[in-house]
Amino acid sequence: MSKYDELRMAVSNLVISEDLYWGKLYDVYHSFQGELRAFLGLKDETVIDGHGNQEPVLTTGLYDQNSKK
Repeated sequence: MSKYDELRMAVSNLVISEDLYWGKLYDVYHSFQGELRAFLGLKDETVIDGHGNQEPVLTTGLYDQNSKK
Protein backbone atom coordinates (compact mmCIF):
# COMPACT_ATOMS: atom_id res chain seq x y z
CA MET A 1 0.00 0.00 0.00
CA SER A 2 1.40 3.41 -0.94
CA LYS A 3 1.80 6.23 1.57
CA TYR A 4 -0.94 8.11 -0.27
CA ASP A 5 -3.35 5.22 0.23
CA GLU A 6 -2.38 4.96 3.91
CA LEU A 7 -3.04 8.68 4.43
CA ARG A 8 -6.30 8.53 2.48
CA MET A 9 -7.50 5.59 4.59
CA ALA A 10 -6.47 7.34 7.83
CA VAL A 11 -8.36 10.51 6.87
CA SER A 12 -11.40 8.50 5.76
CA ASN A 13 -11.44 6.65 9.09
CA LEU A 14 -11.13 9.94 10.96
CA VAL A 15 -14.05 11.46 9.06
CA ILE A 16 -16.20 8.40 9.76
CA SER A 17 -15.30 8.51 13.48
CA GLU A 18 -16.11 12.22 13.69
CA ASP A 19 -19.45 11.73 11.93
CA LEU A 20 -20.37 8.98 14.38
CA TYR A 21 -19.35 11.13 17.36
CA TRP A 22 -21.33 14.19 16.22
CA GLY A 23 -24.32 12.07 15.23
CA LYS A 24 -24.52 10.57 18.72
CA LEU A 25 -24.11 14.01 20.29
CA TYR A 26 -26.92 15.50 18.17
CA ASP A 27 -29.18 12.56 19.10
CA VAL A 28 -28.57 13.19 22.80
CA TYR A 29 -29.04 16.94 22.38
CA HIS A 30 -32.39 16.56 20.64
CA SER A 31 -33.81 14.13 23.20
CA PHE A 32 -32.33 15.78 26.31
CA GLN A 33 -34.74 18.71 26.61
CA GLY A 34 -37.87 16.58 26.38
CA GLU A 35 -36.50 14.02 28.80
CA LEU A 36 -35.46 16.71 31.29
CA ARG A 37 -38.90 18.34 31.15
CA ALA A 38 -40.54 14.93 31.66
CA PHE A 39 -38.22 14.19 34.60
CA LEU A 40 -39.14 17.52 36.22
CA GLY A 41 -42.86 16.98 35.55
CA LEU A 42 -43.02 19.86 33.04
CA LYS A 43 -43.74 17.81 29.93
CA ASP A 44 -46.81 19.77 28.75
CA GLU A 45 -46.08 23.12 30.41
CA THR A 46 -45.72 26.03 27.96
CA VAL A 47 -45.37 29.82 27.98
CA ILE A 48 -46.04 32.50 25.35
CA ASP A 49 -42.93 34.31 24.12
CA GLY A 50 -42.69 37.97 23.07
CA HIS A 51 -43.79 37.11 19.53
CA GLY A 52 -46.92 35.26 20.66
CA ASN A 53 -45.46 31.82 20.02
CA GLN A 54 -46.09 28.98 22.43
CA GLU A 55 -42.79 27.62 23.77
CA PRO A 56 -41.87 24.93 26.31
CA VAL A 57 -41.50 26.35 29.80
CA LEU A 58 -37.94 24.95 30.02
CA THR A 59 -35.31 24.94 27.29
CA THR A 60 -31.64 24.11 27.68
CA GLY A 61 -30.36 25.70 24.48
CA LEU A 62 -31.26 26.46 20.92
CA TYR A 63 -29.94 24.73 17.80
CA ASP A 64 -30.14 26.32 14.37
CA GLN A 65 -30.44 23.50 11.83
CA ASN A 66 -29.36 25.79 8.97
CA SER A 67 -26.12 27.11 10.48
CA LYS A 68 -25.48 23.93 12.54
CA LYS A 69 -24.90 26.09 15.64
